[in-house]
Amino acid sequence: GIDIMSGSGGNSHGGYENAISCENNGKVKIYHAGVGPALETNGDGVTVPASIWVGAYLKHNSDLDTKFGFPALDTISFDTAGSERLRIDSGGRLLVGTSSDVAGGAISSKIQVRSTSYDAAIAIVANRSNTAGGNFSFTKTRGTSEGDTTIVQSGDALGTINFFGADGTADEANAASIYASVDGTPGTNDMPGRLTFATTADGAASPTERLRITSAGKIGIGDNAP
Repeated sequence: GIDIMSGSGGNSHGGYENAISCENNGKVKIYHAGVGPALETNGDGVTVPASIWVGAYLKHNSDLDTKFGFPALDTISFDTAGSERLRIDSGGRLLVGTSSDVAGGAISSKIQVRSTSYDAAIAIVANRSNTAGGNFSFTKTRGTSEGDTTIVQSGDALGTINFFGADGTADEANAASIYASVDGTPGTNDMPGRLTFATTADGAASPTERLRITSAGKIGIGDNAP
């Protein structure tokens, strides 16, 4: 093997410190300031015990148009076949099919899927040998930190599905909504709920409640207290 030492160190090697160590038919180790190794080869590639500092992108060796990198500050992107497919931007938003925050509505969504084809969709597929299917769940607490389970109150909205359309100036015109709310006083193992369906009238800009299913199973059409 061969060891390459640098000449300004103060360790036990007579004033020299480790720089590069080459083993016969074995590993190559690279040190930083005599400490490490900071990089070490192995049978599968290389081992880096700490951080890797790169420029714009890391590319696949035999497929150079597949890569991930850092196209902007505080941003990570993932490319396949020479096109960006996914990005996590500086606001912590997951963007699929777009490189910028383009979500409609009053609040910018943390997950956004955008496409000019029919694949502008999210699919939940359950492959299970039982009666359970896929799930899409909303949860609300009145807690102000992650993991806080402060109890909700009657009238609190638990989750909303909004339907938006482009009105010629923006793509955030709300045409209809379906939302679930607490429908009574909740408690331990007691969460009364209702479903509300709302549509926007011609000439209006926001949905109006049209139908309600209460926690008692009563249905009101044009009546919010059936």
